[in-house]
Amino acid sequence: MSSMWVRFSTESTKLWKVSDGSGTVYTFDSPTKSDLAAGADLGTLKASNARAWHAFDTINILWWARNNPVSDCWSTHEANSNACTELNIRWTANSADGPSYDLANTVHLAAADPDSEHTVLHEAGHFFQHRLYNGQFPAVTGCNPHFIDQASSGSCSWTEGFADSVAAYLLKDYRYVWPAAAARTSRTPPVGTPGTRSKATWTARCWICGTTSTAAGTGPSA
Repeated sequence: MSSMWVRFSTESTKLWKVSDGSGTVYTFDSPTKSDLAAGADLGTLKASNARAWHAFDTINILWWARNNPVSDCWSTHEANSNACTELNIRWTANSADGPSYDLANTVHLAAADPDSEHTVLHEAGHFFQHRLYNGQFPAVTGCNPHFIDQASSGSCSWTEGFADSVAAYLLKDYRYVWPAAAARTSRTPPVGTPGTRSKATWTARCWICGTTSTAAGTGPSA
């Protein structure tokens, strides 16, 4: 073969993708190699739009942990690996849309959001719950706005607490780390977790219990 290159794209076999505002996935090509022998080393490659690739790679963590023994899809409700519901992630370098999830299987990320794996997995956690409910997302009230450190409704605590717990479980990290590394909050570890520290008492662990009990934690609202 006289020459070749390799094209990479932010889409994984129709399971999830990261695309721009028009729905086009991000791609980059390796340098062209000429006069190739049987094998060639492409060396270390660095993609442009690194945040798109960071978001794309972060979703790997969720997919590998989804525990679906019957297909490659997100839940056992879909047994045909060739017809899985695809998670769409919309991101651009100057986006101000997000973070959020809509019921069209789409996560919206603002420009810096991919820097926070907690944020990416939280929003993807909404999609995952949507798939576990076989496309019928739980009815939610009293959830706009919602905060980590303040009580909300029971339905809001179920959906937001689920998404929050997805990120905590997958990253093994009770903190919620925002895109700006200096700005972070702490989830409340289970009662009795060694080493728990607090700087303030929150009015509720509302995303998990939906009540007005007290729990220790630190940081701004989310």
